[in-house]
Amino acid sequence: MKILFVWPAAEFSVADVARGYRLALTKAGHDVADYRLSRRFMYHVRALGEKKAQDMGLVARLASENVLLEAIRNQVDLVIIVAALYFHPDGIWFLARCALPTAVIFTESPYCDDRQAKFAQVYPEMICATNERTSAARYGWTYLRPAYDADIHKPVAADPEQACDVLMIGTGWKERIRLLEGVDWTGIKLRLLGFWQAAGFLGKDSPLLPFVVDKAISNLDVPRYYASAKICLNSHRAGDGAESVNPRVVEAAACGAFQLSDARAEMREMFQWGGSWPPMAPVIPTFDDSESLETLIREYLAADERRRCHAAQARKCVQGETFDVRVATLMEAFERRRESVAV
Repeated sequence: MKILFVWPAAEFSVADVARGYRLALTKAGHDVADYRLSRRFMYHVRALGEKKAQDMGLVARLASENVLLEAIRNQVDLVIIVAALYFHPDGIWFLARCALPTAVIFTESPYCDDRQAKFAQVYPEMICATNERTSAARYGWTYLRPAYDADIHKPVAADPEQACDVLMIGTGWKERIRLLEGVDWTGIKLRLLGFWQAAGFLGKDSPLLPFVVDKAISNLDVPRYYASAKICLNSHRAGDGAESVNPRVVEAAACGAFQLSDARAEMREMFQWGGSWPPMAPVIPTFDDSESLETLIREYLAADERRRCHAAQARKCVQGETFDVRVATLMEAFERRRESVAV
């Protein structure tokens, strides 16, 4: 099948999700052409000049509207758009007017569901998929659980230069900063990688500043960072009623890392010991607040063998949670939609 693949406007974070789907589509035998939305954004920002480029609606429209031209030029059977929040609705409207089969993979559920639902209304026949199962149930979208890339996310050797007690990779959202600032890090080597200062929520007097390495983290480097930490932390973004795990949970488990996380309903279902007599602690131990997080950190830093046991079981639990499987699910949804239209 010939596919036009629309990358997100960002070149980090969600771009890793897009890269996973893009590679899986190729592995599945599809002929894929790329529509690099971020590059088109940058081109039009430069072309418009400083004053006009401040109108992000205009920039987004100019960056998005050629999607139909590229779809026709490449004679594609399907357009797949990842993320979509910065893809202008005009681009979708053009595809809808020409009845060109389209699928969108929403990555910002549940906290941006209102915007994503409005986007979906522009092309009602479009296949919509999401990373959050409660959103899928609410809107009738296809559920695509976060996945890992089997070629990247796997156990690797530790890097002594990156060694630390506790590691967190991600963005410094307010709820994460509050959680970590409430922990006494005395005697614990903490590393915070990602956009912590750049996100704009970390105060100039925050006790976390000495631990921050503020930069974009390539997914290719993630396994090495995980392997070099005794404990990997995960904290889901705030979202009322959310049940699904985030990508970090799946990726860390696939890399064989030991992790601590806040709780999600799906985590309890995914990560189980098996057998008749499971240990008292969950496969991925969970915390409720700063105090319980600190207790778990100090407990597991002193328990090397328990960490290895938890990490090994978590890796077993995510076998098969790959982008290859997610692409198969997406293409099945496409085939069902195509058959229903034919009838």
